[in-house]
Amino acid sequence: MISYSLAGKAALITGSSRGIGYAIGRRLAQAGCDVALVGRNESAVKAAAETLLPLGVRSVGLAADIGKTAEAQAVPRRVVDLFGRLDILVNNAGMSIRTPALEVTEDLWDKTLDTNLKGMFFCSQSAASHMVKQGVGSIVNIGSVQSFVAQRNQAPYDASKGGVVMLTKVLATEWARYGIRVNCVAPGSIRTEINRDYLSRPENLQKNLSMIPLGRIGDPEDVAGMAAFLCTEDASYITGATILVDGGWTLE
Repeated sequence: MISYSLAGKAALITGSSRGIGYAIGRRLAQAGCDVALVGRNESAVKAAAETLLPLGVRSVGLAADIGKTAEAQAVPRRVVDLFGRLDILVNNAGMSIRTPALEVTEDLWDKTLDTNLKGMFFCSQSAASHMVKQGVGSIVNIGSVQSFVAQRNQAPYDASKGGVVMLTKVLATEWARYGIRVNCVAPGSIRTEINRDYLSRPENLQKNLSMIPLGRIGDPEDVAGMAAFLCTEDASYITGATILVDGGWTLE
């Protein structure tokens, strides 16, 4: 049950044709927010956006590769052109390819960091340039439990997600004077399309469950609820924070 309203606001969510990004877009739309879903697959992201139209909001799907700086910078401008404003940015686009550190190539490193960290920064910079004019805005970066806990075979991903936490703090510090809040949500083990194959193996599933005090794998909606909350007036005094949504993974 949505107990708050975001009517009259416009949001951009990257990496949102499915999984966590889509769940966040849907939660914001349920609160009355116009939403622009962004993904690399044009047909998939447009189809995802169409499913939100019955909620009575404006919803569009935009094709963009956040790993390419020019596209990361351009997409906030496209949203402002479409909706006339931009109040919320959720940086969810990301990639992860499990590879032993000794086998990581420069290309794999660059692709991971370009999407997970560099693209996030330049998309935020572009969005903030519009939010400054409005005197208000909320940016939510999606980090990871691996921003804090190292995982084998995940050097580029873990490095990028560690950077997301510090980037969140820097931008929050710099942009607070403009009325822009910047926060981070760090999910734990969440059941999405990206890790479906990994979690389908009983040994991997049991390994993850053994580290989660709540005893279950999370759902995208678990992350969506926190991300949406950070965009509301109830969170108006929260900035620079990283909030773990990990079922207790990091408690021990």
